[in-house]
Amino acid sequence: MQDLDLFILEDVTIVNESGSSRLCEVEGRRFWIPVAQILPGSEVHRVGDRGRLVLARMSWIDAAERAAAMGDRLRGPSSPPRRESDDVLVVDDAEVISEGRRATLCKRGTHRFWVPNARILPGSEIRNNGDRGRLVVERWLAVHLGL
Repeated sequence: MQDLDLFILEDVTIVNESGSSRLCEVEGRRFWIPVAQILPGSEVHRVGDRGRLVLARMSWIDAAERAAAMGDRLRGPSSPPRRESDDVLVVDDAEVISEGRRATLCKRGTHRFWVPNARILPGSEIRNNGDRGRLVVERWLAVHLGL
């Protein structure tokens, strides 16, 4: 197993939680982090906790991109970047549990995960509460979501 390149954020506050994800805030920016990506050495785990957050560098890149995508100026899902077929992953049998302005809570089996709306790619059959079917996302995102 290769060594992880760690990224440590100080003065992080957990402001909300939903299922297996935590909404974190640091320096006025908010971003969702799956609990599975929060590494040992973190001091924040539940709503109201404030302190150190330890992530793998790739997790931080994912979170930073999510924060940018969920910022004041959202990139609309109607114009996602074109991807080569090797860069996408099709997740069959996904279900939308909750839809938000910026992200959609999905489920596959017992696994729940948040997908930024701007990261749901063409070819996806799910968008609204209760939809079931195919979800198409970038491969790197699928890996970080545990899909």
